Amino acid sequence: MNVVRDLIEFLFVVAIGGMAVSSIRRIKAASIHPYLCSACERPTARGYAKCRHCGAPVEE
Repeated sequence: MNVVRDLIEFLFVVAIGGMAVSSIRRIKAASIHPYLCSACERPTARGYAKCRHCGAPVEE
């Protein structure tokens, strides 16, 4: 009976569940929008210098 370990595991479950519920609510409310490449209009990551689909430079 390790109460401390069980409490920590429970807190992890609550935290992950809260993040999942928050993400689902934001998706339903349409407040999450993917970043679109200005050249090809496809979703891409802002962390890279070039679009992985068309190779155009990614602008902020």
